[in-house]
Amino acid sequence: KPVTAGGVRVPAGFTLMEVTLALLLLAGALVVLMGLQSSTIERAVRDRNQQQAMLVARSILAVIEVNTGKLETQDRTDTAARLIEEISGVTPPEDEEQNLLRQYQANLRVDEFEIPIPNLDQNSSESPVALKQVTLTVFWGEGPANELHTVFLIPGTVKE
Repeated sequence: KPVTAGGVRVPAGFTLMEVTLALLLLAGALVVLMGLQSSTIERAVRDRNQQQAMLVARSILAVIEVNTGKLETQDRTDTAARLIEEISGVTPPEDEEQNLLRQYQANLRVDEFEIPIPNLDQNSSESPVALKQVTLTVFWGEGPANELHTVFLIPGTVKE
């Protein structure tokens, strides 16, 4: 039965304006949801890259710890795989880890310094403690958001 209001027939359904407004609200909500999904994916990719960069830095620092005596003062940039190869003197076999190490660049900077430690004995002078500061930066793109910085101290030799 048709709906009437005061004897005038009123059509049932929605007006064009109501349908247009509903579609605009739906489109706006979809745009917001797509933006959230996009930022979630970007964050997941960035977190994955940072996690892999930490594994690469750990691999390089492990090789440095084993070969502290061979480590010279230097500042160089190369692939992580090449740095590990040059520090250890060993060419590792081809595997997934090697592929990962080739994807990341690393800057290795080694500086020597001494810290004077005063002796408690008043008759002797200060005895310095030698250290090497290893600054390792692993990067996988342009800009500071795509870098991982690590500073590591290892024992050095006191120069007389």
